[in-house]
Amino acid sequence: MSNIPTPTTIAQSWLDQLASHLASGSPEAVASLFQPDGWWRDHLCLSWDFHANEGVEVIKSFLKTQDRITKRGLNSFIVDAGSPLGGPSFQDVPGQTGAHSVEATFRFQIRDPAARGRGFVRLSSGSDGEWKAFLVYTALTDLEGHEEPNQRPTGHYDGHTRSWDSVVAQEFAAAESHPSVLVVGAGQAGLMLAARLKALKVNTLLIEKTSRIGDNWRNRYESLTLHTTVTHASYPYQAYPANMPTYIPRTKLANFPVWTSAELLPGSTYDTSSGRWTVTILHNGTRVTLRPKHVVLATGPVGVPLIPKIPGQDKFKGITYHSSAHREPEKWRGKNVVVVGAGVSGNDMALDLTTRGAKVLMIQRSPICVIRQSTLKISMDRAWPEGRPAEESDFLLAATPLKLLFRIAVNHITPSLAEQDKEMLDGLRKAGYLTGWGEEMGYGPIGQLGLISTKLGGFYLDVGNAQRIIDGEVKIKSGVELAEFEESGVRLSDGTFAPADCVVFATGYHPMGYVARQLFGEEIIKQTSPIWNLDAEGELRGVFRPTGHPGLWFAAGGFDHARYLSQFLALQLLAREVGVYKE
Repeated sequence: MSNIPTPTTIAQSWLDQLASHLASGSPEAVASLFQPDGWWRDHLCLSWDFHANEGVEVIKSFLKTQDRITKRGLNSFIVDAGSPLGGPSFQDVPGQTGAHSVEATFRFQIRDPAARGRGFVRLSSGSDGEWKAFLVYTALTDLEGHEEPNQRPTGHYDGHTRSWDSVVAQEFAAAESHPSVLVVGAGQAGLMLAARLKALKVNTLLIEKTSRIGDNWRNRYESLTLHTTVTHASYPYQAYPANMPTYIPRTKLANFPVWTSAELLPGSTYDTSSGRWTVTILHNGTRVTLRPKHVVLATGPVGVPLIPKIPGQDKFKGITYHSSAHREPEKWRGKNVVVVGAGVSGNDMALDLTTRGAKVLMIQRSPICVIRQSTLKISMDRAWPEGRPAEESDFLLAATPLKLLFRIAVNHITPSLAEQDKEMLDGLRKAGYLTGWGEEMGYGPIGQLGLISTKLGGFYLDVGNAQRIIDGEVKIKSGVELAEFEESGVRLSDGTFAPADCVVFATGYHPMGYVARQLFGEEIIKQTSPIWNLDAEGELRGVFRPTGHPGLWFAAGGFDHARYLSQFLALQLLAREVGVYKE
């Protein structure tokens, strides 16, 4: 019985082969360890960027490029038997009765730069009994000599001779005068990145234009809560207490001491000879000039409200505003309100307004992917379960390349969600609401998960408005646009007139690139990658990775993106700061 291979012996044997072939410097030998359609996703171990390579030939070509095997020197692979995700295990293969794969996490070292990494592998055996990899994920975790502390600090400074306040004051003084990194925006992405840089002792100044951290949430409409669960929306180093609501109200989201009422002004310039920016910040009414090495724009993937210019608005006798300015919905009780847009904000507006007695007509231009919040919670609880650190769940999810995840969504996840929510979706369609699954992005019915990764829109996690549409409490006019304002209402593109005392534009926001161009100018931004959606390999474009312009970085995304990917941006900045980065 002792000769029967276990998941651990199978995984370690494969890792030993990987180490041997990498040491030989042969891309062909390494690629032979993969299934023909296998994947190798890498975050900063084989290059200073993100890559997802599909297929043996692509993997082989990637390893040959810039002699990556020899240059980086990945070695000393060992199964991580003590992983919080559990040790190696057999897993059923979907659609193949009696077939099993082996899944395991592992640790390894890197020679240049001296570093450590973590990985995940999924192996399956062919008819010859040989175990080969369908999926390998490798991720940089530490630069040797610059590791993130893994123990709680004592809180004692200089042998008890200094107070915590004096230490913080010294850190602030250094950051305010000579920051290495300037992080612009203290939403979740900026806060998480700044926290990671602080842990790595990289001198960082975080600025936020509002007067309090968290005001980007507090200043929105009163009924706002997160539509995803608390386990998904946690911060690194600071887990939420057990009594935090599952869906967090807007006022509970953040309270951190940072430099506020500070705004980066347009006109930043970069000096290639010194490798530093010259930036001007308006801080509490005073202009301050700084020269950081790096500027990270973390103002969010959506920023300035997008309000379309509609003819005749000057003659409209009612009120118009963007959903970001939604306040005091009760004043529209008994009034006609037209909500332009049928995504997240549009549905939230309609639900809030009808709750206060308004008569609402929603204008929908194109299909929206609608999923019940309770339905999605089942999937989210599997991905980010209570009791498991969110970072561990993030790692496990990141092990699957996005393009592969899209295929899983098309073939398995979307059909399951559609069946669970069939009654609601049928009711919405009967009421005239256009539903879809993100087919417009070109990958098939990828659903909400795919829409987040490609366009950050086009979906709605239903918290109650779907039933109001089905019941006729919220009227819907779909497949049309707002064509013209008239004195007492609006004319739609099909010629229909809708009376209105108020028009709410739930039309989204200008993309992050719009804000970047305002701050840095066209000459700089045209050198950078587009922000968001997928590149040819299936990695997110432009965020938490090199942008194409030295010293300029973008950080954006949901809580899971910011929490997981911020560690890699922090490591890239650290590598440049301590001099181990090589092109």
